[in-house]
Amino acid sequence: MDHDETTLFFDSTPLPQNETAITLELYSLEDDTTVRNKTETTSFQQKVQEGKITLNPSGIQLFALPPQRPTASFSFAPDRTKWDLYLVVIPFTLHRPTRTNAHYARVTFSITLNNQHVTALDLFPKDILSSVEGRKFTLSRDGRFSTTEDPTINIGSYLDFDDLQPIIRAAGGGQNSFYWTFTGTDERKGVPFDSTKNVLVVLQVPRDTSLVEGEINYRVDIKRPFFRVWKSENAKVDPYPIRWPLQNLPALFSPEPVQPAATSVDVCLVCALPEEARALIEVIEEQCQVQFAEGHSEKLRRDYRHAFILNKEGEPLHILITWQPNPGSMEAGLLLNDFIREYQPRFVGMTGICAGDREKTALGDIIVAERAFSYETGKIERDEQGQKKQTLDTTTWQLQPDILQMLGMFDGWKSTTRQLKRPISLRQQRDWLLETLLHTTYQNITVIPEQECNLHAPQWRQIWQQLRTGPAPSMTAEGSLTEYAQQRHTLSADFPYHDPPHPRVHIGPVATGDKVRTDDPFAEINKPVRKTLALDMEGAAFYRVMANFPATPALFAKGVCDYATSEKDDSFHSYAASVSAMYMLSFIRTFLTTKRFPRK
Repeated sequence: MDHDETTLFFDSTPLPQNETAITLELYSLEDDTTVRNKTETTSFQQKVQEGKITLNPSGIQLFALPPQRPTASFSFAPDRTKWDLYLVVIPFTLHRPTRTNAHYARVTFSITLNNQHVTALDLFPKDILSSVEGRKFTLSRDGRFSTTEDPTINIGSYLDFDDLQPIIRAAGGGQNSFYWTFTGTDERKGVPFDSTKNVLVVLQVPRDTSLVEGEINYRVDIKRPFFRVWKSENAKVDPYPIRWPLQNLPALFSPEPVQPAATSVDVCLVCALPEEARALIEVIEEQCQVQFAEGHSEKLRRDYRHAFILNKEGEPLHILITWQPNPGSMEAGLLLNDFIREYQPRFVGMTGICAGDREKTALGDIIVAERAFSYETGKIERDEQGQKKQTLDTTTWQLQPDILQMLGMFDGWKSTTRQLKRPISLRQQRDWLLETLLHTTYQNITVIPEQECNLHAPQWRQIWQQLRTGPAPSMTAEGSLTEYAQQRHTLSADFPYHDPPHPRVHIGPVATGDKVRTDDPFAEINKPVRKTLALDMEGAAFYRVMANFPATPALFAKGVCDYATSEKDDSFHSYAASVSAMYMLSFIRTFLTTKRFPRK
């Protein structure tokens, strides 16, 4: 093998027989019998040479793959603070079969490593089913082989073979034992011999490992004519030990420093809270099999996370995620404006949690703001009785019409959001407990099997405490229903309540205020904009800032975590943030293409 700065060249010329070459004998075992006398015979197996293989341990080449910046590859890149990557190139020559007219039907070359934590990240050649002409293979800088020059791959080296014949397969990726099989075709009977095969493996090795040990094996299926039929023989070699030191290896290509700062991005996503940003990052990492890198803007003095993903067209998208130091409209406006001017994104989004109108939404539903407004603007004055009253002065900020039109038939989010495990709302848990006491033989909460309670009402102790307090308690301190509860819940039309099985999307107005409300304010909020769906603290500022960048598409999507009442259900915080993140990710991957939104 020869190589220059960009290409590895693989020659099929037989390996020379020199002082460092090793000849491995391919042998089969045949039964034989020795007659010692009329009453005693001895049976044994003898080795029969079927061919030979030349292997040159000094010709096995190892290269270090230095850590690189994040790439747009879907493949999971190992954490280079914990793992090192090495390319191993192993040539071997398969010689002519010993028996006349015999041919190699199948050759299997395998490697077994002693350390189970040293594994094959990727193997090559693999899935070669036709003759290869010209250079068609690449090795990415994160240690992955590819059969095409994919523009999304950060190419480290090209692979150029002068002879690569079918059929070649490889298996064992992610394991410490892996192999290649070479098989003949109908057109070309048998595996070509008197030529050198080159196999490549990228090893994933725990950081600071100094030595890799194991053994090489060959197994061969040989066919030969025998009285007008084809006879098969299974041949093998004695295992050959390998010992590969890893210190001071040459680098296959020059390292590219990890770049903590981005000069421009495709997508900028802003969250009001760190936990919302964390949920967004976790969703993207899991769905796209990428890892976010840390970044810091010296100019803005703000941290962020960034990564590359691919959209549905296979185009790379550079995503930046940041979060506000404090929730609220002022912080949202300042942060968003600064990041847009600094990184010039093609698309801007906001995800997180909000309060929904319980008459129109359910916990875990997704709210897409078709428009947003501040419900606190206007004038406060006193009426004739001296009471304060607010005169409303409402301005709404709109979602761009082209984005709104796309959302009308957008269903791509449904399959991914249904992967999330949905919590059981406190309301459903409470109604299950009441229903169980009303219509089963259980007359007291203490006699319901705890396993049943934990399954259907995980927070049953908290609910019991709530139900036995207040001016009209539904349960006694002993755990039985009060007469009030029996009358109230029997007559209730929506009892017992059941959560929707899956989240729904609601597209409509969102109200923004700078106060956390627990007084069910939707009757008040609906006065300026009657179809308001939800309440949050950043939506109006988000769309107001985006109005200054009319050429940049934007989308606000949050998940309902409560109803802005005193009955908070914190169990939906994480779910609501994650479901809004999945919706946003699905939208970006579906619609953010160069055809719809050309790069600036």
